[in-house]
Amino acid sequence: RTALEKGEVGPARTLDGVHAGAVVPYEEHLVALDGDDESAKVAVYDRAGRRVASPDATCERPSGDAVTRRGVVLG
Repeated sequence: RTALEKGEVGPARTLDGVHAGAVVPYEEHLVALDGDDESAKVAVYDRAGRRVASPDATCERPSGDAVTRRGVVLG
């Protein structure tokens, strides 16, 4: 964060696999939809890119996302 406040941007990180839609930062994690655009499965990654959770949820034809005070909405 200190580097960002000085206008310095570090190297980008990548996540392995195929993701449908955006990868959304939320608290200390990244929330993503793994799979293709027809049927994607929710996955949660840590900051190092390791999968830490796979909730039993899918999203058919994902088309957007939003962050609220309570969590991430994928749709």
